Amino acid sequence: MKNRTACFFVKTPRAYAIEQIEFYAQDIRILRELGFDVRIVTSLRDLVVADLYFCWWWTWAFIPALLAKALSRPLVVTGVFDFHLFDRRPAIHRALMRYALRTASANVFLSRLEESQVTQHFMVAAPHYIPLGVDTKLYRPGDDADVREDVVLTVAWLQTGSAERKGVPDSILATARLRRRQSGVRLVIVGEKASGYPRLRDLVDQLAVGDSVTFLGAVSRSEKIELMQRCKVYIQPSQFEGFGVALLEAMSCGAAVLTRPVGAIPEVVGDAALLVREPGIEPLEQGLWGLFQNDTLRADLGQSARSRAETVFPFERRKRDLAALIQDVLP
Repeated sequence: MKNRTACFFVKTPRAYAIEQIEFYAQDIRILRELGFDVRIVTSLRDLVVADLYFCWWWTWAFIPALLAKALSRPLVVTGVFDFHLFDRRPAIHRALMRYALRTASANVFLSRLEESQVTQHFMVAAPHYIPLGVDTKLYRPGDDADVREDVVLTVAWLQTGSAERKGVPDSILATARLRRRQSGVRLVIVGEKASGYPRLRDLVDQLAVGDSVTFLGAVSRSEKIELMQRCKVYIQPSQFEGFGVALLEAMSCGAAVLTRPVGAIPEVVGDAALLVREPGIEPLEQGLWGLFQNDTLRADLGQSARSRAETVFPFERRKRDLAALIQDVLP
């Protein structure tokens, strides 16, 4: 595959952060390690002639699909399809997404759930299940893995809609309740302070917990890993997840994870996390309280989580499977 060009396309206003967003970054790394000259494109007008088109998300994949077809080049589309939201999209958008599904050289789904949902309802060319992975050499428990601080950690892009889907308001409310029983607990929120941040800041002020909730904004990968190594609990009470890469990263760092069994999360965490099935804030607080009070449970979950990341979702698995797929679709 040497001396070949790959056009890595994702339509996003966050072009500055592409290689800091882990799920994009790992596929860019894979393409480079396979020998491709990778051209990162975030606007339709900047699409280039390439030997391979690699597109994240089906929402705008129809334009790369048309270009790839005109040039007789392969197109691989991957990402989260969000099947549960499909019928809410405009009719023209639904038609264009179905076109991309039909015409791509390969459609790569991150979860068995979405692979099953999409292939049952639409015509899908060459569907593949290839989950995301985690670099377990980077995302690993700290050198003193038994020493963790009274910190609850969550990672989310604080964009309106995204922050709610990731359960950030619920994390704030649950931690505020926990502090009534466990003084000194802090909630650390990592993620770019986008349009959803002011509302979250207002919630913190209304609860009068500004001394115990920290918005760090966007941080480096090394800072994120250190936080995942040091936190006592990683919380992500999502409303839906098509995969949940931050959950996997925290698991790989040996953190005890508290989350909800929605979307693809059960596929990712298996029995290596505390799953809160009941709705509302009180069950989340009870879950946090139980983890803070039970050192053995936290340690067992952390060890199971690390083992699951290493054996089921290593970075090498996605690289191997994508490499085989790309080899098949290239002329």
